[in-house]
Amino acid sequence: AEKTRTTGYGLRLGYTATGGGAYYSNIDSVAAGAGAILNLNPSGGLVAIGGALSVVGLFSPPKIAMIPTSDYSTPAGVQQLVINESTNSTGYGLRIGYMANGGLGLYNGNIDSVAAGVGSTLNVNPSGGTALFGGAVVSKSATGGIGYSTGAGGAVAQATSKATGVTLNTVSGAITMNGAALATATAVSFTLTNSAIAATDVVVVSIKSGATAGAYNLSVDATAAGSAAISLRNLSAASLSEAVVINFAVVKAVIS
Repeated sequence: AEKTRTTGYGLRLGYTATGGGAYYSNIDSVAAGAGAILNLNPSGGLVAIGGALSVVGLFSPPKIAMIPTSDYSTPAGVQQLVINESTNSTGYGLRIGYMANGGLGLYNGNIDSVAAGVGSTLNVNPSGGTALFGGAVVSKSATGGIGYSTGAGGAVAQATSKATGVTLNTVSGAITMNGAALATATAVSFTLTNSAIAATDVVVVSIKSGATAGAYNLSVDATAAGSAAISLRNLSAASLSEAVVINFAVVKAVIS
């Protein structure tokens, strides 16, 4: 070290090739004959690596671990791995897996979120924005499935009659129909105004509660940008005055 911040003073290990600078050697941290932690800028600051950063493990799976020094056990709120640059270039990101010889680009690996040895929630763009997947999105959970989480739904009720339109701007939710009488063999339609619906989307509906079993047929008759037309038909042999509750979900779809 020296008193000024010149880049000409530092640690260089290896040999210099004739007429050039080729350096090959190691910086090792050893405790009791075994590898120990090598701290680079332990108090903070940037560590710049001009070439590739490779991890080699001889006796156990190699890994790069980012652990906050303040508290090893509770790293809440600490950004342990940040990958970005000053432009929105798609060339910067995270790639996990292996590449076959010849650069065929075969990548197989996992991104896991684990808490206390058990799988936990993996948040992708939790503050909003689109997460784009080039392949299929599948679930192998027997009970989890693929769907919407808390915050994506809502509820609304018809005010005047079974034909009264309702407005609910969520991708899923429940509609409580008015309890007015619906004659036998008669259908009634109403409009769900919903800014989450695109003209190409699929709106799925089902009866949740409040209905005589087997007495109704429920369908979506039309879908447009910002709305869907929903119909309920009384199939029974008598007039029914029931406040039928309908569940709906918007499945995002395209035609190109």
